[in-house]
Amino acid sequence: MKQKHMAVRLESELLDKIAYIASEKKQSTNKLVMLLIRQGIKSFEEQHGEITFPPMEQKIALHYAKGRAMQKLFWEISRCRNKG
Repeated sequence: MKQKHMAVRLESELLDKIAYIASEKKQSTNKLVMLLIRQGIKSFEEQHGEITFPPMEQKIALHYAKGRAMQKLFWEISRCRNKG
C-alpha cells in the first residue's frame, strides 16, 4: 500500500514517552506510532464495524455529480438575482 506523509503535533511529554517505548521495544518511533494507530483503528472497527470506501470509479462519479449539482445551484441563484 502506498504510504503518505502526515505531520502530527504532539506534546513533548507524549513524544518522549513514545520514543522511550520504541527504544525499549527496539523499534523506530514511526513503526511504534503506526502500530498504535492500527490498534486504535482495529478497536474502533470491532465496536462500530469495518470502515470501507467506494471504489475509485464511484468516487470520481460522485465528485463529478456534486460538481454538476453545484454548477446548477449557482446558475439558479444567479438567474434569480438577475430577475429581481
